[in-house]
Order: sequence, then C-alpha cells, then structure tokens
Amino acid sequence: MKSVAIPRITVLFPQPSVSVLFPFLSKGVQLPISRSCGIKEFLCRELLLDPDYVESRIQTVFLNGRAVDDIETVMIANGDTLALSAAMPGLVGASFRRAGRYSVFRDNVSFHDGEPQVGQGAGLVTVKLFNLIVSEIGPTLLQQGVRISAKMLAEVIGALNTLSETEIDFRLDDQPATSEEILSKISRETEFLLRIQVGLS
Repeated sequence: MKSVAIPRITVLFPQPSVSVLFPFLSKGVQLPISRSCGIKEFLCRELLLDPDYVESRIQTVFLNGRAVDDIETVMIANGDTLALSAAMPGLVGASFRRAGRYSVFRDNVSFHDGEPQVGQGAGLVTVKLFNLIVSEIGPTLLQQGVRISAKMLAEVIGALNTLSETEIDFRLDDQPATSEEILSKISRETEFLLRIQVGLS
C-alpha cells in the first residue's frame, strides 16, 4: 500500500525567535527511526548529535516513562517515547541521573535491557526535551523537521501569531501561505511535518 505524504509546514524566521516553540518540544514531537537500535546510536545517527555531547550533557533519560542507565545497550524502537534532560537538581535529580550513585533508589521505575519493546523496524519515535536540552538541541531538531499532530500545529500557529507579523513567513508544501490558510487545512489533516528555518532575510 502506497504511503500518503503528509503536508509540510516550513516557518522562516528572519531572526532566531525559535524559542517560542520550545514548550512544544517538552510535550513531545515525532522523529523517524530507521530500525531498532541502542538509544545512544539513535541519538547520534538519527538526531545527528555528537557522541561526546550525548555522554557529557544528556544525564537523564527516560524510555516509555522509565529511567535508563545504559543508553548503549537499552534498545529503542518504533512507537517508543524518549525523554531527555540535562542533570536535574536535588536528590530527585541525582536519583534519576544515568548510572548515578543514587540510582538504586528508583530501581522499580528503571528500564532494564532486554525488556519488551513497543515495535520493531522503521517508524517513528516520540522525543521529549526538558530544561537546558531544549535550547541546546531543540533548534537543530526543528530545522531537521519534526512530525506533530494537527492539534499541536494549531497551538504552534497560535504561539507564532503572538510574534510580529514581520518576523515570520510560512510555507505550505514549499508554497507561500498565511497562518489562516494553514489553519484551514488543519481540519482536513491529522498530522504535519514542521520544519523551522532561522537567520533568513
């Protein structure tokens, strides 16, 4: 069965005002995964993150709501939800830090290698970003393109409309469009591919 292409929304910022979209990255956006693999491999291969950054900066990882210690051996697959955060403060933050000294306190909510996965093969993974990770890798993910629901796109358009009209420019399937034209299409579609471009004149 032939797959149906989803509408592509491109938002162009003459200046980097992309931070208005950071709250949506905490809610979760969908990104492609070509095959089941270790979490670190997914972050480096699919999200194009530097391995050193992954090891040093992403200190808290949740897979399907459960804390992960070993991001190399724990597998991620189609249908999974991955949450990423820098080190969080306090005892709670220390408890959920990857392979931290206090990780024993949350063993009952930890993800262990070898547990059943949601799906296999190519598909989509929901990625959620929190605290400093949002501003550090969020713009890169948005420029690569993320898949979001029609409901979330409507919220995104609402947030963008709070900015000056001279700051943003919309494209729908590579053609110029207004926010009103995009909103009219939302009622006829279930999901969209959102891509951000910044620093354009």
